[in-house]
Amino acid sequence: KRFGTINGIHQWNNPVINIYPNPADNIVAITGISGKTTLLVYDVIGKLVLEKETDGNTTLNTSQLEEGIFTLITITKTGRTYNNVIVRH
Repeated sequence: KRFGTINGIHQWNNPVINIYPNPADNIVAITGISGKTTLLVYDVIGKLVLEKETDGNTTLNTSQLEEGIFTLITITKTGRTYNNVIVRH
């Protein structure tokens, strides 16, 4: 069930996820997470480059990623969100 669209990003029954800084250098903080959540980061060709399980707000280490635009998918029991993360070193 679709909840709405924010800035072209579809969200399904999920709270807003905040990502900062964006663009990121070595670390990106992710807030707005509550409960068991899977974080998946995909590069522009669709390759999974990072995966993390968390129960709350967290950070991701982006220092090993090449510069570029990545898609961050957050998956919870109530839905998923899609956000872009830009990495610049």
